[in-house]
Order: sequence, then C-alpha cells, then structure tokens
Amino acid sequence: MSKILIRNAFKNKTHALIFIISLFLSLMMPFYISFFNIDNKDAFIEAGTENGNFKLIHNIFTNKKEYEIVFLGSSLLWTSVNPKIITDHINKNLKTKIKGITLAGNWRGEDMLYRLWHGFLKHKQPPKLLIMTMPRYRDRQSKPHARSHVWWDYNYLRNFQDKMDRKTFLSYFASLVLGSPRKILSIIRKNSLSKRVKYSLVMQDHKVKLIKSNPYVFPDDHNGKLSVSQGFLGAKFKDLGNLSPILPPHKDLILSDKTRSKFKNHNYPLTSLQDTFLKEIMFLAKKNKVKVLILNVPIYSFLSKEKIPMKLNWKDYFGKNIDVIGAQKNILYKDFDDDKIKLFYYDDHLNSNGMSFWSKFIAPSILEIYKSTIRSN
Repeated sequence: MSKILIRNAFKNKTHALIFIISLFLSLMMPFYISFFNIDNKDAFIEAGTENGNFKLIHNIFTNKKEYEIVFLGSSLLWTSVNPKIITDHINKNLKTKIKGITLAGNWRGEDMLYRLWHGFLKHKQPPKLLIMTMPRYRDRQSKPHARSHVWWDYNYLRNFQDKMDRKTFLSYFASLVLGSPRKILSIIRKNSLSKRVKYSLVMQDHKVKLIKSNPYVFPDDHNGKLSVSQGFLGAKFKDLGNLSPILPPHKDLILSDKTRSKFKNHNYPLTSLQDTFLKEIMFLAKKNKVKVLILNVPIYSFLSKEKIPMKLNWKDYFGKNIDVIGAQKNILYKDFDDDKIKLFYYDDHLNSNGMSFWSKFIAPSILEIYKSTIRSN
C-alpha cells in the first residue's frame, strides 16, 4: 500500500506566523478604516458612476438647494419619473415653487437606498414627501450591494448588528474586508478611483443616448432623472412628442378599501436585508415627519397581469403613514395595442416616452397626496 505524502502548507513557522498576522490585519481593516469617519457625502463621490449617478448625488449633498419631494429607488424609478413634470403640476395648482430630486441607481439594493436617504437627511432639510419603489414581488435580495464597501464602514454597520440575522451581518463585514484595500487607496489618493472611469454618454437636451453599458453622468439641473431615448429591445426609437394620457379620477390610482381589488398582494416575505433597511427608511421618514408614497412603476413584463402585483400590502406592513399608487394596463394604456405600448419602453424599463407619459399620469394623484401632507403638517 503506497503512502500518501502530505506537504506542509508553510516551509517554516516564520512563514506560518506571517500568514496568520497578515490574515488578522486583513480582517481588522474595516476597524482601521472606521477611524477615518468618512462623511456620507464624500463616500458617494468614491463610488464612481458604474452603478448610478453618484457624482450628481454627491453634488446634491454638498449644494445649498432644498427639495420638497424626494424620489428614491432603483433604475425602474430612475427611468420612469420626471420630477419636474410632477413639481410643475403641483406648483401650477398650488401656486408654490417646490423642487423635486431623484436619488436612484441601476442596481436595486435596500442598503443603498437607506444610505441615500440617510445621507439626504443628514445634509438637507427633510422633504414633505418621499416617493419610492419597493422590491418586485419575486425579488429576494439577500446579499450586500456590489458597491456597499464604498459607502459603508464599520461605524455604520455595527448599528445594524442586532437588526439583521447573523448571516446577513457577516456578509456585510466580508464585503468591507474585501473592499478595504480599494477604500484605503481612495483615502490616500482622494477621488483617484472615481476619476479613472471614462464617461461615454451623449447629452441631447437632457435626454440620454446610452452607449454600451457605461457610467451615467448628468448636469446638475435635470433633477436626477435618467431619460433614455431607446426603442424596445434595440428597435429604432420613435419620439412620441408631448403625448398626454387619459386621466382617471386621481383616487382610482391610490390604494384604499375601494381600490384594494385592483392590487394583488402576493404575500412573499422580505429577506432579512430587505426588511431591515426598508424599516430603517420608514423609521427615518416617521422621525422626520415625512409622508411616504410607494410607487408601483408599470413594468413591461408585468402588464399582462390583471392586477397590480405587490410583494406585500405595504400599507398594512408599514402603517398609516404610507400611501400606494399604481395603475392597471387597461387604465394607463387605454385603447393602446401592444405595438403602441412598446413605444414607451426600452425593455422592462420605461424610455423617455414612457417617463413623460407616466409622470403626467400620476401627477394629479401625487398632487392630492401632497395637499393632504401639507394639511396634516
């Protein structure tokens, strides 16, 4: 019987000791970095732009403008809402001069949304209204956002140690360990990582023509929206101009006892990550007396469903401070066939046609919710 030769992992004890010390120092890196206490607004400029318009977000946190409405969500919200259409409608009806801003990225993560919302409240006056999207009914995000190591440090993370399950907490700590060398470099050579990204977008009257899958960079005066001039799944884009929707009574879009039958609660549970950060977003809104409106964006692949799909009944889950808006296909796209509907999308996301159409469609309902918010305050 032949003997199996097992080699030692290290040539000598010194090499083993060096490895153990190196491993220990690597695991301790998040603690070292936390001593730098990087400010939230500075953390986002280091994120680069491959996952969102973080250059604009950094500028929002540092400028002196105040906003009465904040739109918060993933790329589904980013490409679907023009804040200016909403605020112009409110200003026209209420004789006000309010402003709105979109904080969004192209990878949904409740952890990212929490950090954006927390950062906004840290540097700005609380808005009157927070309008946000929720996870799609089958979304089961349980891992940290791909860029979480950039805007998280251990000082923030330890506050959530008792609010999420151990597996989720350890996954965040692991992301901090793996991202530490990059973060240390960004501290030593400030902005060096974010500057290396080459921007490849063409701006045409604030409409963005996407070129491959490159970063999103915008001027500061377009309210944070992403207006995409692309046809459905690569088809030629056809600009529909200033097309206006047929408006139903505004109450028909708002979830209530009368409209409950139009919404479908799939009752799919949230992951620990989703539950933790969504509750924290709602807690900050309640603490700062901000009304929350949840927006069900019309996703192309969901249009065939008879009812508006929701993961949970958000109004029941989060309480009385929540309103929910949504529209069925036959209400939003009344008398439109599928070929006409495709002109509003570039995939599941709305394009610039859809953004304008959808923003006009929901503006009257948002106006009523905004009016009730002012009265209650």
